[in-house]
Amino acid sequence: DNAIGPIRYVHVNWHVETYANQKKLSNWKTRIKEGGGTLNSFTSHSLYYLEWFLGEVKELQAFLFRRPNDARDGDVLTEINLKFSWRVVGTVAVSTDSPGGSGHRIEFIGEEGGLFLYNSTGNHIHGFVIEILDRCQIRKSIPALEQDRDLSAGMDTRIGVVRPLFQRFGDWITDHKPQKPDFEEGLRIQRLLEMVRASDAAGGVWMKI
Repeated sequence: DNAIGPIRYVHVNWHVETYANQKKLSNWKTRIKEGGGTLNSFTSHSLYYLEWFLGEVKELQAFLFRRPNDARDGDVLTEINLKFSWRVVGTVAVSTDSPGGSGHRIEFIGEEGGLFLYNSTGNHIHGFVIEILDRCQIRKSIPALEQDRDLSAGMDTRIGVVRPLFQRFGDWITDHKPQKPDFEEGLRIQRLLEMVRASDAAGGVWMKI
């Protein structure tokens, strides 16, 4: 509804402490070659939803950090600067080694105000709040969509999000009707992850996508 005007900036801050990092575990979640590390397991999702919201990333600059004196090779902090196709710029900071971290927050800053989607709870799925703040500091809260609550008590709430993805993938196989997300979108994110690693390896140079 153009509540915040044309978008200028987007900022993602996602700071949590995973069980694997809290317990200093060495498993697939902390090994880069097996798909672990913060970039692979967390930041990849942020890159996907940012392109879904704002269109393609055209350039990026990135830095990856490991825990000091840690024998494990997985990164625990990623910091990325982004330039999108229509003059929007953004930042992404994600950490999985932050005790008492602030949670997951996305900020869309426009010409007339800001829209904020955030979750300060320890639950990756439930607990999101949407707020709009204008120049007069008038705040409007909007209930965020709650996911599947049809789960047994104590069951991992991420199942409610992953289950329909598996269902759509199964329907694609059986009905031969392409679904979203598809392999092309997956490949796109893999390319962005490669560019992030290339930028970090080169000392944080800007990379054109």
